[in-house]
Amino acid sequence: MPTGFCDKCGRMKELVTIRTALVLTEVSRSTLYYWMKKDWVHWLNIPSGRRVICRDSLFQISGSPEVLNPQDTIEGKVAKIS
Repeated sequence: MPTGFCDKCGRMKELVTIRTALVLTEVSRSTLYYWMKKDWVHWLNIPSGRRVICRDSLFQISGSPEVLNPQDTIEGKVAKIS
């Protein structure tokens, strides 16, 4: 996964796409965008105009009923679905 500087964390972090974040969190797109609006997850716009999310912030969501396991991977999530 690509890394980039997360302004809110203040250091280099793993960044994931919206689609990847949806797989990892197993929430709806509208829920994820709500978390972004509330600044419960760190996100930024990249030069292409796409948004990416700091993966670590997905595991520290305050106010969310979702509790994520930091060991979760996309591969593991996909394997569970198959």
